[in-house]
Amino acid sequence: MKHLILRLSVWAALAVALEAQTFIPNDGPYKLTGNSGLSYVGTSHVYDPASNHLYSSTRAGIYHFDTTSMKVVGRTPTVRGAGSMSLDAARNELYVLALHENVMNVVDVTTQKVVRTFFAPAWFNVFYEADRGELYYLRGDTRDVQIADRLTGRVLKTLTLAGRPSFLEGDAAHHRVLVRLADKKQIQIIGTADREITGAWEARDDGQSAMAIDPTGTRVFISSGRDIVMLDGASGKELSRIGVGNNIESIVYDAGTQLVVALSGGQVNVAKVGATDMTLQQSLNTRSFVQEIFLDPKTHKIFGISRIYDDGVMRDYTAQSLPPDGGSTLLTLTLRR
Repeated sequence: MKHLILRLSVWAALAVALEAQTFIPNDGPYKLTGNSGLSYVGTSHVYDPASNHLYSSTRAGIYHFDTTSMKVVGRTPTVRGAGSMSLDAARNELYVLALHENVMNVVDVTTQKVVRTFFAPAWFNVFYEADRGELYYLRGDTRDVQIADRLTGRVLKTLTLAGRPSFLEGDAAHHRVLVRLADKKQIQIIGTADREITGAWEARDDGQSAMAIDPTGTRVFISSGRDIVMLDGASGKELSRIGVGNNIESIVYDAGTQLVVALSGGQVNVAKVGATDMTLQQSLNTRSFVQEIFLDPKTHKIFGISRIYDDGVMRDYTAQSLPPDGGSTLLTLTLRR
């Protein structure tokens, strides 16, 4: 999952969180079970459920955080001023774009060391496409998509979108990448085999975009203002829509439980997914500045990360750690059994 525009500021996020109201009881599928303080604030985050590691790019390097032990297990300090990241889980390689330099650092997450560097455009977002093992570079103020070799950074092809991208998601099952446009009512489809734009679906232009795809590619979930929308993965036709109260910032889909989870203004909204419909089951107000959520499909846990620590988030729960100075928060939501 890759955001291609700036997120809400902390204060704007606070305003949204305060506006959010719990309109479905909190005794739904999930319960808030953890609030871990982190000693850093990340620019970008990548979660790997296979290793239970959350990687965060910061001014001080790349932090490696274990979500099982809830501890920092390493840091790659040589990569400073890091921005967008993407993970090649098969090769254990993390691609890290610099913010202010035209440099890509490739980090071996096993050794936590940089194994190679090459030219890459600064201030872009990087997406690793696993089907062909290639890198996609996009940015929210340009319509170009650069496709590059993962070993050398050599640009293999440049595509031109119909508008400015706001979000993209890979669909390995159908050998494609879906790109949401910020200024056009479209989701454009890039076929990875031929590196060509192969089609487009109609969708509301939604600057604060989020997207998730069923592992089989049969359903696509997108944000549409304050609504979660479920699309047919073959035609792009809208199948179902539910409102959740505030603009949606992040979406994950758990195929094991058939639950789609959407974050909106610090509120975690959970809906049951049917063949052609969705039913809202829970809206849990975390009273936090959470801005992105991640799914562990093995345990069905949801992790939510914020940009600042809020020790009030667990006022109704047992605090798990003391707030560090200038850090952030990682929340854990556990599926009720």
